[in-house]
Amino acid sequence: MADGKGERILEADARIAAPSGRRFSQAYIDNIVLSDTEVLDSGYTAQAAALVHEQGAGREFAVRARLETARYVNGVSAADRAAALMERVGAHGVLEPVDHSAFYGRPEAIARLARQSLERVG
Repeated sequence: MADGKGERILEADARIAAPSGRRFSQAYIDNIVLSDTEVLDSGYTAQAAALVHEQGAGREFAVRARLETARYVNGVSAADRAAALMERVGAHGVLEPVDHSAFYGRPEAIARLARQSLERVG
């Protein structure tokens, strides 16, 4: 991350890991924290949570847990993981395996998918 943000994030992650036991993998450090292209943007995650909001808090927490695992354990970018989850959740909240590689680095495609999905949900 630009402008020294990566170093500050590593320091914050160390403070979080100590009392919480949260695991921050090397893939997360390499792909997210030390990436020159990663941008801190929680909008994608919020869009994914919005798709399942009416299904209750349990479903929202399940979505959050999957997104956190993708980021902090697997080192997947927020844009990539939210796009995959939004496509898999669909209008009825049914998770199905899909190839989401077409959405990598394409926030406009993610936004379009989110709008379409939200229209179907109501």
